[in-house]
Amino acid sequence: MIASCFSFSSFSLFFSAIFACNCAAFSALCSGVNSTGFSSGSTLAVCPPYSALIPLLYPDIDDPVGESCGNVLGSSATPGQTASVEPEEKPVELTPEQRAEKAAQLQAKIAEKKRLNEEKEKQDAIMREKIRRKEGQSLAEMREKRELDEAKLIAEERRRQKLEDQRARKAVLEKIKQDRESKLKEKEAEKKEAVPA
Repeated sequence: MIASCFSFSSFSLFFSAIFACNCAAFSALCSGVNSTGFSSGSTLAVCPPYSALIPLLYPDIDDPVGESCGNVLGSSATPGQTASVEPEEKPVELTPEQRAEKAAQLQAKIAEKKRLNEEKEKQDAIMREKIRRKEGQSLAEMREKRELDEAKLIAEERRRQKLEDQRARKAVLEKIKQDRESKLKEKEAEKKEAVPA
C-alpha cells in the first residue's frame, strides 16, 4: 500500500525539477532557502521553492491514485519499467524434418567438440610424456654426473693416500738406514778404541 501512494510521475517531476536547478540552488532548496539567500517565501524563476514540491512528494490521501507502474509489492517490475505488458511470442513450431535436421546439427556439433577434446587430450598426454622423459633423462644425467664426481673424489683420495703411504714408507726406510749406519759407526768406533790398547 505504501508503494502505491507515490506515483512514478510525482517522482519524475521532483527529480526533473532537481536536475533543472544547479547544485547551489538544490542545496538551498533542501535547506528551505532559495539561491538568492531569501527564505522560501520569495520564488525564483529558475528553481521552485521546496514548499511547491511537497504536494508532488506527498499527495493528498483523498486524491485518486494513478495507475501503479510496477512498484506494487510483489511485482517483478522495477520502478523505471512501463506498466504495459508485451505479449509473449510463441515459439515457432518446427516440422519433424526441421527437428531431425536440428538434432543432426546438434549431434554433429557434439561429435566435433568431443573429437577436438580427445585430440587435445592426446596432445596433452604426448606433451606430458615428453616432459616426463626429459625430466627422467635429466635426473639420470645428474645421477651419473654425481656418481662420476664421487668416483673421481674416491680415486683422488686413494692416490693421495698412496702417496702418503709411499712417503711414510720412504721415511721409515730412511730412518732404518740411518739407524744401521749409526750402529755401524758406533761399532767401528768401539773397535778402534779397543784395538789401541
